[in-house]
Amino acid sequence: MRREQDGQGRRSGGRKAIALAADLADPAAVEAITPAMLGFAGRVDILVNNAGIFPFEDLWQLTFERWREIFAVNTDSQFLMTKAVMGSMKQNNWGWPCQTWSPTWRARARSSA
Repeated sequence: MRREQDGQGRRSGGRKAIALAADLADPAAVEAITPAMLGFAGRVDILVNNAGIFPFEDLWQLTFERWREIFAVNTDSQFLMTKAVMGSMKQNNWGWPCQTWSPTWRARARSSA
């Protein structure tokens, strides 16, 4: 877990933000950063879920283990992060979890001819 430079987050235009590093597909890692998220400003109003893996492999070349890693980061992380802050949003009667998705690759059919 880390915070930007000074340990107190950054200020830009009078607003505060925090950056934390964690494996967001790991429930224990999300649980570990939740107190820092909530403790930084006392509550979470907006959550931008922007974690994602864009695989450069062709679909038919992926192993099932790689597929699970991609799915966990692109999907499970959004569930885990939203669940982690939902209590704060409900307590304040307002919140906005913003889910962004990595573009999925297309199954490219290649001809050897």
